[in-house]
Amino acid sequence: MTESTILGPDGVTVIARIVDNGDGTGVRYNYDADGNVTSQDDLTGLPVQTWPAMDNAGALATLLVIEGTLTLEDAANSQRTVPDHLIAEAEAWSVATTPPAP
Repeated sequence: MTESTILGPDGVTVIARIVDNGDGTGVRYNYDADGNVTSQDDLTGLPVQTWPAMDNAGALATLLVIEGTLTLEDAANSQRTVPDHLIAEAEAWSVATTPPAP
């Protein structure tokens, strides 16, 4: 999930915030001058980031990050990738290994 902020002409006042869920959907929150949410728009058709599958060394680096043995930045550097790639890999493992609810 990523967030981006849209500033008004003064370069300080937040007029909108977009939350991208990473699955092609998101929400845009619109604000008034006092910082109150005035409306909310559901978004669809946002780009979806896909990553190539990792090799064994990438899988090990991701596991070491999850265990706290290696920092995310060091693992990403060792695999010549960006931290978001390792995060996506860990999230995919989490989804794949989560047992169904009874």
